[in-house]
Amino acid sequence: TDGWVQQIDRRGLLALTDPGSTIRLETDAGRYAIRGTALCTIWPAVADDRLTEITADARRRVHVGSTRTMSEDPGYGIRQLVDVALRALSPGINDPTTAQDAIFHLGTVLVARLTSPPAPTAYGDDQDRHLLTPHALTDDDLAELALAELRGATRNLPTVAIYLLQMIGLVVDAATANGGDDRVEAFRRHARLIVDTVNAGDALDIDRRRVQDTFDNVFKAR
Repeated sequence: TDGWVQQIDRRGLLALTDPGSTIRLETDAGRYAIRGTALCTIWPAVADDRLTEITADARRRVHVGSTRTMSEDPGYGIRQLVDVALRALSPGINDPTTAQDAIFHLGTVLVARLTSPPAPTAYGDDQDRHLLTPHALTDDDLAELALAELRGATRNLPTVAIYLLQMIGLVVDAATANGGDDRVEAFRRHARLIVDTVNAGDALDIDRRRVQDTFDNVFKAR
């Protein structure tokens, strides 16, 4: 059916097929499903006499609903906080205090994700069956989702750029302290892009300097 993928019984999907089979999920929690598109691909191909049964069983293990939920969809909570910050920064609202609050709450969510094990891209069992999940949210996806639109909003808002740089610095510190230094390069890259974005805007030289000084203070020693 049409709707948002809310939950996936991955172990249940894995158990549907014959030993030695591989299933590749063509969707993930937080993605939109459209009737008639594939939920998963199974190989070797399922025998014709079992296809209807396995198709029905597979559908039952992918729960689709009318709205996104956060039970298996960490991107949804991030999306909501980004939306709050973007609305607060819109010309019609112009509420930088709310944007600041949303940005630093966003940092808390990012740290929770980066200090937890990364989402697996494959599952297996003792029957040599494998489930591939190529659409699982990666750390790079996480950085893009959390920072790309907000970075664009800083073009002529240097103070908001400083909030973002400070938040990213806290996230990098927390992840690194938990052994996740290899997971934060995308966040460092976005920090550099924030400086570039402000420099490309109409900010005064003194405000560009404030942003550069913040970047230097936060990241040069990291």
